[in-house]
Amino acid sequence: MAITKRIRVSFDLKMVFSSEEEETMCRKLAEMTKAYAEGEKLNGLQLALVKAAIKSGPESALDIATKKAIKDGLVDAFDGHFGVSNLRFEVKQ
Repeated sequence: MAITKRIRVSFDLKMVFSSEEEETMCRKLAEMTKAYAEGEKLNGLQLALVKAAIKSGPESALDIATKKAIKDGLVDAFDGHFGVSNLRFEVKQ
């Protein structure tokens, strides 16, 4: 018999991206945007990143990528025993 528990965890993170990391991210966004404009198929995450960057700038795309990385990291850290749902992600300046 399996046991299922719902757990709520709350914490704050502070991330610092170097100028080089920011340049790399912007370069990758530009490449994805160019590919999209040329009609290349993008996966869901790539499409969300491109749309966010076009609409609100590269920082908003970074927010989406960070949320995805945190969610994937949590699932991986617990060896697949945890599913992450209702991930509330708020960026403070």
